[in-house]
Amino acid sequence: MDALEQARAEIDEVDAQLAALFERRMKAVLSVAEYKKAHGLPIFDAAREKVVLDKAEARIGDPALRPYYRDHVQNMMDVAKQYEAEVLGRNRAAYQGVEGAFAHIALRALFPHAEAVSCPTWDEVFDAVEKGDAAHGVVPFENSHAGDVSAVLDLCYNHPGLWVVDVYDLPISQNLLVLPGTQLSDLTRVYSHQQAIAQSETFLKQFGLPATAMPNTAMAAKYVAESGDRTKAAIASVETAALYGLEVLVPSINTDGDNTTRFIV
Repeated sequence: MDALEQARAEIDEVDAQLAALFERRMKAVLSVAEYKKAHGLPIFDAAREKVVLDKAEARIGDPALRPYYRDHVQNMMDVAKQYEAEVLGRNRAAYQGVEGAFAHIALRALFPHAEAVSCPTWDEVFDAVEKGDAAHGVVPFENSHAGDVSAVLDLCYNHPGLWVVDVYDLPISQNLLVLPGTQLSDLTRVYSHQQAIAQSETFLKQFGLPATAMPNTAMAAKYVAESGDRTKAAIASVETAALYGLEVLVPSINTDGDNTTRFIV
């Protein structure tokens, strides 16, 4: 056995031990979840999590390995929180808008197994988490072109009992969505969220298209689809077009080619 095979064999042996320890750890997590369920306690405890991470890092003798081990333990705790949420029946994540919204797309990337809870407003997303109706909320925080989402920033200040536990950067491609058969010359007005309108301002000015702000990009697409009016268009994602039976008339109309929105959890 050469050195590479020997090292791989050792890794396999350690992995087998880790698998057994993982099962043991998750049984303990189950006990914690059952206790929390019986006593109405929240899943996430920021103070406790920091203590666990600091203690874990201190156990590692090699200073160069400590941050890696801290990340490893953080990942284990994230898995544990997902498991606890399922046990407690709280594996729900809230977002503003309707299916197909960029927040919904981000939520699905972050929590693929969670029940997605649609809320009409960002305020109601925060309230859902605060009241325990959802374990997490996913909201846009800032865009690389249009800047921060001031209303969400205000909500963060107004809900000091909630913590930002994760961030997700979603590449955003804004598209002009229309009813099948619509031509660009047919359009007289465009509908979308204010941020999407701001991100597409160069295109809109070029073609002289006035825009009306709506609560959400997907809501705008749904509105255009239900209106049956070929003079109307929506700015939204390709996924949204498929959901509401619209066509992508002009793809990627956002001014900034490297358009990214940061979502916070």
